[in-house]
Amino acid sequence: LRRSLVQEDEDQFAQCAPEPRSWPDLHYAVNLGVEAPCAQNGNQVPLQDVARAAAHFAKFQLAAYSMKMYAVMYPVSTCLTACCLSEKRAFQHMSGVGLGDILYVQLQARPFKPAWWLCRDPQSDTIVIAVRGTFTAADVLSDAFARQVQYQGHIVHEGVLASAKWLHRIVRHKLERLQDQDRSKKVVVTGHSLGGAVAALVAWMLREKCEDQGRSCFEALCFVYGAPLIVDWGLALKMQRFVVGIVNHMDMIPRTGLKSLEDLRDRVAELTLPRAERRLRQLEAVLNESGLPTDPDQLRQRLLNTAPADGPVQEGTFERYTSSEFHDAEEGDVCDLPNLVMFNPGWQL
Repeated sequence: LRRSLVQEDEDQFAQCAPEPRSWPDLHYAVNLGVEAPCAQNGNQVPLQDVARAAAHFAKFQLAAYSMKMYAVMYPVSTCLTACCLSEKRAFQHMSGVGLGDILYVQLQARPFKPAWWLCRDPQSDTIVIAVRGTFTAADVLSDAFARQVQYQGHIVHEGVLASAKWLHRIVRHKLERLQDQDRSKKVVVTGHSLGGAVAALVAWMLREKCEDQGRSCFEALCFVYGAPLIVDWGLALKMQRFVVGIVNHMDMIPRTGLKSLEDLRDRVAELTLPRAERRLRQLEAVLNESGLPTDPDQLRQRLLNTAPADGPVQEGTFERYTSSEFHDAEEGDVCDLPNLVMFNPGWQL
């Protein structure tokens, strides 16, 4: 598959690709050494179908950047048509939909309120929600607000969660009105980087928040590209049935999270040997002044011999717990607990 995609340019690939309506009837299989995602019935989806669908909806996550991305991809065309080019026309050119298929657009991004597009895709007969990735300072703030918080029994990235909650409230009302007109269309949510992270949570909310609130439920699918680490392992597994994530092997963003940044900080600190040596010498001086041995084994034995065998823990001491023990014992706020290792949403290729 990789060899065929490299050899074909975009026009040839579009000509060779089957119509999206025929995807469910195709049964191609490509041995890439990975396990394909599972459908709702538990059967695996052919990898080539997944690849073609991901290639198709990648146009929308790219088009969500509108004129900014269009100018990068088509600089000559942008210069020649600058007088008549608009955000919608740029989106139309990159996504392949008509101007009449663009239903709603929010171009101005604010903190925890990303830019996004809502359109019909006649080729796949779906309603597409495309969320723009990090592009402005407001988007950076949503990225940087990276505390881990608890939501619906899972641990998620707080800035992405706030953005997804805001977008979900808006888009659900619009989808309900569209569903009244045509209930046959499926919903696809897509996005790149921050937009992909928000898209995955929005798709999850559209699927989960239905019966308990008396609202219509949307069987949303999601294609994300370069999404960061934003969910815990349990939610990542749950999303594998409806989220497909594409990760470039040279992209650092999908591998960067708060825990990995903390590990990087600690490793850099370990490499600052001159400062560490100064701290060790200071510690040895304090131990000598106190009449305690500077050898670690002797110091440990001395402390064990002088510590009480039983009794309450004295003030100034503490017990160590793992992150899992903290979360098993604490059902409330998790912001003050040790950061967990987070994962990319859904099935990843």
